[in-house]
Amino acid sequence: MPELKSVAGFDFIKTGTFYRASSSITRKYKGKDEALYLSLKLIDEDIKRVGESAYLLLVDDELVYVGEYSRNLANRWLVKGNYVWHHKDLDIIAAMADESSVTIWLVTDPFVMLKNGTKLNISKSIEQEVLRQHDLPWNKRGSLKKDQKWVDKNCTELSCIIDVAPNKDILLMKYQKAIDRIKSGDMPRADLVKIKNNAEAKFANGDLEAKLVLDAINNAVPVDSYILFMGFCPDADISERLDKEWKEKGICRFDYLVSKQQVDRFNTICKGDLVVLKKREVFGKTMKLYGHGRVKSVAYDENNIRYLNMDWSKQDTIIEVPLMACNSTVDIKSIEVVEGEMPSEFYDWLGTPALVEG
Repeated sequence: MPELKSVAGFDFIKTGTFYRASSSITRKYKGKDEALYLSLKLIDEDIKRVGESAYLLLVDDELVYVGEYSRNLANRWLVKGNYVWHHKDLDIIAAMADESSVTIWLVTDPFVMLKNGTKLNISKSIEQEVLRQHDLPWNKRGSLKKDQKWVDKNCTELSCIIDVAPNKDILLMKYQKAIDRIKSGDMPRADLVKIKNNAEAKFANGDLEAKLVLDAINNAVPVDSYILFMGFCPDADISERLDKEWKEKGICRFDYLVSKQQVDRFNTICKGDLVVLKKREVFGKTMKLYGHGRVKSVAYDENNIRYLNMDWSKQDTIIEVPLMACNSTVDIKSIEVVEGEMPSEFYDWLGTPALVEG
């Protein structure tokens, strides 16, 4: 039974223990090769894919550090399997040298539900609240607890100065009609893109409520489904393949930002769309498919670059099919077009008899 611990009013679950691996891997840091031995044993390997969350580090039973991450646990902490690559690795190694046990704990529920039905991740706020209540030796930014007397003396809430209550419902309802329509699943992709562009412009101009519209779009399922045939080898070099990392982290990315046309194309992909990993095989004739999965949600990294959270299939068979959708790294086809061109082997590989009924 997993261990639970309550800190600052939030429940955390023990999800992993650090250990020294019997062999190392090499990682370049500031131009030099670094040998990595520190590893993380998780209670379940799928925990690597847990998205934005707050976490604790404990040395034996002592709370020493609180942090949060924006993508998933593997992206923040791990490289090549379960080897650790994190700025706290030396602190962990030092503690283990004293024969202490170092463990990581994830918050069990980092979400709150707003009145309009939007699910909001508050991991950063949880981290701040833990720091407000605890002086932690591994958090170098300083304890917020020390500032609490100053805050109590000098800070107040806006609602204590002016009556903001009458405006609350207005703010929540401002875009409610648009949000309800987005969530209905009846909107075509082109309309979602138009609303998204409009909401982004409003948000950039200071309309904070437009963020609620963007959040709804990032989780919207359009009425028309697409298939993204996605390249995964930069410069067509198979030795630089990214698909294994994507599958391990449960993501799909397009980071060649100088290609605006492909970025715009990638940004039309929505929750529920099918992503197929492809690489040209025989020029002008065939391509090979290396995997497939469904988009679970849309997310943004710390640089505000859009990426996809994926539910990758465990299908590991590579098949060769007639060439299509290989004119660029990001190539999108409607399901109807794919139905007319792909052989039955493709659907057997997907594990579905047809993509379109009728």
